Amino acid sequence: PIVLVQNEHRWFCADPDQADAYLNELHRYLREGGVSVPIVSSNNLYATGEGETEGWNGHEDLLATFRQLRGVRPDQACLALDFELGRARVWGQGEIAPSPGEALHELAQALGAGAQINLAPFAGGSRFGFTGGRLPFSRDAYVAQSNDQGSPIAEDGSASATLDAIRPLLLFASTFERTLAGIEWGRGGTVAAPGGAGETIVHAPGENGSVVFVLRSPDAKTSRGLTRELLLPDGRTLEVDLKDSPAVWCVLDTAIGPNSRVDYTNASVIWSGARAL
Repeated sequence: PIVLVQNEHRWFCADPDQADAYLNELHRYLREGGVSVPIVSSNNLYATGEGETEGWNGHEDLLATFRQLRGVRPDQACLALDFELGRARVWGQGEIAPSPGEALHELAQALGAGAQINLAPFAGGSRFGFTGGRLPFSRDAYVAQSNDQGSPIAEDGSASATLDAIRPLLLFASTFERTLAGIEWGRGGTVAAPGGAGETIVHAPGENGSVVFVLRSPDAKTSRGLTRELLLPDGRTLEVDLKDSPAVWCVLDTAIGPNSRVDYTNASVIWSGARAL
């Protein structure tokens, strides 16, 4: 089933009149062609067609980015339409892609801001010959055949280390959708900016339960067993074992079924059927 259609991609036009004319004409073609689902764009606020939901593309500073995006588009869903896991590889150069820990850290930031994520690419592939073309930043920047770019599914079809790292977070996001949908993301408080020497704690409360995200730099070097004590709203303390993970998510007072409820977890939780782990 088609649930969204995207109008343009990374079209960073600085001429408002040209942008409105162009994007609204494409929008009209889509509607006259029978597209009835919501239309989204991914031009990072440079230009948006009338009535479209503006998404975002990129992979850095996502907690701050989506808080800002929610501030200027409070009535729209926050969508990471192009969470880029890496850049196209160029002949003679190595792969430019985040480590599995960095990918998890940024994905957790996006989820901690209430964003929904589209990984690009999810599966790697191959470009044959020189059909990949040339990138604009250098005369000899010809795109190489491999298109893995740090993708969860590698070029040969195998699961990569990135998939191992991000899969629990993706499972959490999909199976705890009722909890996440009930959170008032626009009322998030002030937190430490991610990426510093310490941890960032994001508490996201909602009518169906709440989630606490604990984020730490993926480059931080610590011994296993690193713990932090959280002070909950009711005065209780909760000791969280960060281990070596750049992201831990704990749920509080959350229903996981018609007759089951989780009072709290002090570790990253996933859920399947009627069982929580």
